[in-house]
Amino acid sequence: MRKDDSRRIHLLDEIRGGAIILMVFYHAGYDLAAIFGVDMPFFFSPQMNLIRDIMGGTFFFISGCSCRLSRSNLRRGLQTLLFALIMSAVTYLVIPEQVILFGVLHSLSCCMLLFALGSRLFDRIKPFFGALFSAIAFYLTFTVPSGLFGGLTYHFALPRALYECGFLFPLGFPSPRFFSSDYYPLIPWFFLFLCGAYVGAYIREDRLPAWCCRLHLPLLAFVGRHTMPIYLLHQPLIFGGLSLFFLLLK
Repeated sequence: MRKDDSRRIHLLDEIRGGAIILMVFYHAGYDLAAIFGVDMPFFFSPQMNLIRDIMGGTFFFISGCSCRLSRSNLRRGLQTLLFALIMSAVTYLVIPEQVILFGVLHSLSCCMLLFALGSRLFDRIKPFFGALFSAIAFYLTFTVPSGLFGGLTYHFALPRALYECGFLFPLGFPSPRFFSSDYYPLIPWFFLFLCGAYVGAYIREDRLPAWCCRLHLPLLAFVGRHTMPIYLLHQPLIFGGLSLFFLLLK
């Protein structure tokens, strides 16, 4: 993240590492319930959906923070997009009923590219106000993929035409026929990424407490520095392992 590793923000690595470990367990549970038919009704409960969104949201916020420390968000975004497209192709060919059309990698890559292309515009806003406005926008648009605007309490329905055209699902307007086993549209998640980017402006200026740079949990920090290969490999390994397990049970 920085040339001088002694000033690396190890706390970001540790948070990212904890999030990816939780996501591995979540995806193992998802495979058991959705693919292998294990009776786990709680797995699709609102409480579990909230846990999933917290895990995913952590990646968006931390990735936004990290974009302020990246040498090239354009290159990083294109690389992530390539991995996302490969993941879509693999799921379409291997398990088409669980295809990933706009998952966390697709959305993160688009966030990085949008930030790279609009960085001059975003930099005109002071970090405090940028983080505040982004957080408010994230809250107000959190229910947009469900057809509502205004947050979790007071909201109103958006025009159905936005959701019936069929090609606006990357923005957050999925049609009734749309399905993706992993879905994180740009609305609302780009706003959380942008909130992290404005917080990252303070990180870039070394305005965090010194303890944020200290190494607290080496294992989590190591995992957090290698989230991309872990994210790409964990699902094939989990799916393959569970397939072998249930095959042996027959």
